[in-house]
Amino acid sequence: MDFDNNLRQITAIIYNLKRQYGRRIWLYYPQTITNDVETGEMAVTPIVISIKRAIVLDAKTARDFVYDLSFVAANKNFTYGGHFDAAKRMFIVDMKDIPKTFIIDIHTWVAYAGKLYVIKEVYDAEHRRSVAIVAQHFDGQPSNQIITQTARQMMGIRDEVVNV
Repeated sequence: MDFDNNLRQITAIIYNLKRQYGRRIWLYYPQTITNDVETGEMAVTPIVISIKRAIVLDAKTARDFVYDLSFVAANKNFTYGGHFDAAKRMFIVDMKDIPKTFIIDIHTWVAYAGKLYVIKEVYDAEHRRSVAIVAQHFDGQPSNQIITQTARQMMGIRDEVVNV
């Protein structure tokens, strides 16, 4: 009895958070990956799920420095490295908004506000009511976002459609 009340309360909290902080995001999961042997180009065909209202929390941006592998391997006094800015953001997705066959794991990536986020951690809520995703975005990273267009977006007022 108390357990059912807790689940109802979790569902109500998720609903309220979706109304206050809900934003559109896209989840991409690589379905097929093909490699071109001659050019070395790798083409990824993803499954794309559009979520109308996911809970999007503020991003935490931090500058980080990574040493070159020679510093770690040889313990030299001088080595090369690089600074980069990384932003971590948390997304909470209601499981009602995604198909039951779609799996959210570290191979999935999130597109939000024209930026691509790589998933670092996934937390399932009680009885899979929702999923909390911790994702990271690097400044300067290409978004690789797939833009879908419909005929209504592409046609002007004077355009005609023949043989449909």
